[in-house]
Amino acid sequence: IDTRTAHDLLHLIETWNKQGKTVLTVLHDMEQAKHHFPETLILAREIVAWGPTASALTDKNLATAQHLSHHWHDDNHTCNRDEAA
Repeated sequence: IDTRTAHDLLHLIETWNKQGKTVLTVLHDMEQAKHHFPETLILAREIVAWGPTASALTDKNLATAQHLSHHWHDDNHTCNRDEAA
């Protein structure tokens, strides 16, 4: 979406948040997440972090999510992570 539409949507989401509504948004833009969302859930086949955005979006948690994503295999029905890695 264009910049203006993104700005309008973020403003709408912030308004809903102030009204106490729960809004689930999927983002890959960490700067938007840091500036516009009070809580963050990082998923990478499992919960990596969940809580206040400043606490969840750490370099360590993002590196963990990146590491977990490398264990994905399209040909497996269930992807198991090597716990020793």
